[in-house]
Amino acid sequence: MIAKIVHVLTGFDIEYKPALIILCCIIGIYAGISSFEFYNEHEDCENFGNTGLKIGYCGDFVNRQNLLHRFEWTLDDLLDNTRHPFAVALVKLSGDLTGDYRTFSFISSGLILALTYFISRKITGVNYIGLLSVGIVVTSSIFYTYDVIMTYPNFWVTALLGSIYLGLRNSSSSSALFLLSIPFKAITILYIPAMFFFFKFSNMEKRIKYAIYVSCLAVAVLFVLAFFFSDNIKGDMGILIQPEEFLWWLGMWTVEFKDDRISLILVMLCIMGMYMIRKVPYAKSILFFMLFTLIQPAIISGFTTFTNEDYRMLPLVVFAAIGFGFMLVNSDKLIYEMQRFQSLMVKSK
Repeated sequence: MIAKIVHVLTGFDIEYKPALIILCCIIGIYAGISSFEFYNEHEDCENFGNTGLKIGYCGDFVNRQNLLHRFEWTLDDLLDNTRHPFAVALVKLSGDLTGDYRTFSFISSGLILALTYFISRKITGVNYIGLLSVGIVVTSSIFYTYDVIMTYPNFWVTALLGSIYLGLRNSSSSSALFLLSIPFKAITILYIPAMFFFFKFSNMEKRIKYAIYVSCLAVAVLFVLAFFFSDNIKGDMGILIQPEEFLWWLGMWTVEFKDDRISLILVMLCIMGMYMIRKVPYAKSILFFMLFTLIQPAIISGFTTFTNEDYRMLPLVVFAAIGFGFMLVNSDKLIYEMQRFQSLMVKSK
């Protein structure tokens, strides 16, 4: 029975064009359901953070709203918030062109679903796995909580995933898109090691890998120089070394998934599964990307004054969905490794 299931999972697929049609239908259904959020005049603070305190989401919402109301298309306003100037500009442009600050964020969420499909298809070579990954992401609490939003727009995730997809296609513009993701959200700097090891263990052309390595190194150097030579950036970073917070968050990153337990389970399964089939191409890429994403809450709380927010885990949600599909395609290898591990345990007794 198990052999038949494994055979179906590893041998089944659908044609590319029908898969694209299904993908469009999924995104269309998602867009139709999520569009109802535009009937609300503004974002509902009661759904986010602690409403009893002027911190967290509601505080950020008020600050972002005030920033956008006084925003003018000048260089000073663009650089007013050094951590995500491009995101502020796109949100403002969305309001100017469509009358709603959240429109471009909504479009960006649709692009994230499309990129999830294409990355999964490129890694696994299986169309239905790409659709499965999209289905997992679209049902994620973290995804649909922040899909139509102006306070924490997901442009940086779209740029990050776009960089990965272009890299998988051996496009030289991959490194440029990764660099572009940083002005959307400065936290993308923390993805330097994740991106480095993802491409290191991927089946890509060396010239593309070297371009990514150079871009990662350039970002790291520029960040260090900006930190030491710019008082504005240094002050905006809020550096504060807290070893106990670092150690605490190394073990408590699961708190970020308190409202998205399905994704949490998938993350845990994928880390164990990817390690067991680490010899399969791209398994190490997915594994290292997920591991380096997991330590980000510890870095943020251990070395800065910023708080951890669950929306920053969206790339991890996407790769957990892709990784789960990857394990299904390689379920025969996974079962073999599990049986081999079991036999070793028996022999050790």
